[in-house]
Amino acid sequence: MKKRHRVNRLSFAVLSAIGLGCVVGCGDLILSMEEVALIPGQKTIFVGQLERDIHIGVPNALEGKTISFWTDREMIGVAKTDDEGRAHLVADLASSTIPTSVIARVWVGLQRIEVTRPVHRWQPNRVIIAVDIDHTIAETDYEGVLIDDVDHKSKPIPGSIETLKILEKNFHLMYVTARPNFLLDESENWLGLHGYPSAPLVMGANASALVNQAELKGNLLNMRRAQLPHLLIGIGDKGSDAEAYSAANMLSIILAPLEESPEAANVLVMQDWSDINRFFNANMTVLNDAERLTDLLSRQAISEFAIPKESKQRIVEPSEKDSGDDEDDATKDNADGD
Repeated sequence: MKKRHRVNRLSFAVLSAIGLGCVVGCGDLILSMEEVALIPGQKTIFVGQLERDIHIGVPNALEGKTISFWTDREMIGVAKTDDEGRAHLVADLASSTIPTSVIARVWVGLQRIEVTRPVHRWQPNRVIIAVDIDHTIAETDYEGVLIDDVDHKSKPIPGSIETLKILEKNFHLMYVTARPNFLLDESENWLGLHGYPSAPLVMGANASALVNQAELKGNLLNMRRAQLPHLLIGIGDKGSDAEAYSAANMLSIILAPLEESPEAANVLVMQDWSDINRFFNANMTVLNDAERLTDLLSRQAISEFAIPKESKQRIVEPSEKDSGDDEDDATKDNADGD
């Protein structure tokens, strides 16, 4: 098992502290928006975030601003930004023609800014897989992520690109990371640079959320599960990922040494992406059937899955861990970046 880099949360704290030297009103406005996953006949989630660039450090969130969401023909709806600068809208697309992109717009004083993002048209019956980034698909170099304009230092974890390309033929994918929103462009560029499948990227609002990643990811997933009930599988690399997926009633596939035992329900630990590929091949009829998979998860009956003999993977029972192990895992997870 290769040694993993662990994020230094101090890096985020230092950047934040430097940023405090800039007054709130300085810097350019930054409006960002998640790519949209649209399922015909269902309500759609629109997420925009408004910040002010302070040039050095973490951007300042702008609260109480109204973001409107549009197709090229009509307004979909509006939502106000919260204390993290984030606006959430759940709405129907009234257009008879499904758009290929959606626009977010906001006025701040006399200045109007907007951003256009693509729409992913998803099939209603497909199971959705949430995929973590750091140490799950990326051997993350945090200097490359935080300092460089383009991250050329983080490298894909072997097998992750090939396996996700296979999985996208039968599943919908969604990248879900605790990285703060100011790293959105950097993260999307890295995924595109290495040829990962195109999919919506869900991120945390700011760096403070890194303190409790299980809670952050659980909130991100639960909000989307309300509109995307087939979001049923999560792939990550540590205990906090398993906790977040379990809290959202999802199957957890955790890339970790086989002796690790996350304290969560419905967890499978696997050694590498080739094991993930074998597992999906052996259990495809259940994994891509939302009704059967939901039933299996509700019964916590993942022991019914076939485990390929050549694979290095195992099913984790929550009772395997004691409280001392939980404390050790909590310490390790809070040192992680994603």
